[in-house]
Amino acid sequence: LGGLAATHTLAHAGHRVTLLDVGEPINPEAWNWFNEHVGRFQAAIVDTFSIVVTPFPGAIETKPGSATVPFFGIEPVILDPTSGKELEGNNVEGVLALRNPWPSILRMVFQDHQRYLETYMKPYPGVFYTGDGAARDEHGYI
Repeated sequence: LGGLAATHTLAHAGHRVTLLDVGEPINPEAWNWFNEHVGRFQAAIVDTFSIVVTPFPGAIETKPGSATVPFFGIEPVILDPTSGKELEGNNVEGVLALRNPWPSILRMVFQDHQRYLETYMKPYPGVFYTGDGAARDEHGYI
């Protein structure tokens, strides 16, 4: 979209626009561009991060570059990548893990249960390792 002229984008935007991004957080520059040029400062920008954090547009304040807070029942933890110790509080960076992964999150990798265990359960015993880095900002947003 960034390569298109803002007037072209505005001319084709609907009455209610929602951007859904799954995977890595949208960088703040892209988030702000979409909000201004496509959403006309009224878009619901749903920036999900990894498999754990999903914002509630309209119910919680969203923020460029952040997926906000965890979805109900999800207990993400940020760990020190070297020691595996949980980093508590705000303004921390590390690797993202889940304290209590739900049963259907992933059962195996390409019909190889051992590979699943080695990849997601062994790196940091006691938690499900998502394979992602993460930061928690001063507001507790991931």
